[in-house]
Amino acid sequence: MGNETIASYLENYNKWRRGDEEIEMPEPKELGIAIDCAISYLRHDMEIIKRQYLALRDLTTPTGHLPHLNGYCTPECKAVMRCIAERRA
Repeated sequence: MGNETIASYLENYNKWRRGDEEIEMPEPKELGIAIDCAISYLRHDMEIIKRQYLALRDLTTPTGHLPHLNGYCTPECKAVMRCIAERRA
């Protein structure tokens, strides 16, 4: 299952669980597979974030800046940098 398929499946499951009568009850086995896939994707993303954090942690100033990037940083990088600065505070 891809990310979009998993997200759509889980959204539909949640709608059914909340009483949307237009959606049929999902198969328990399919629901389990979708949950397993979602967990796998989350763990993978957390591992990437952890590696980014560890790689950037020692390169930052005490305020959480990376001077050698001249202010340019992707949104993901900025999130990691905020985390580093918060942990140092």
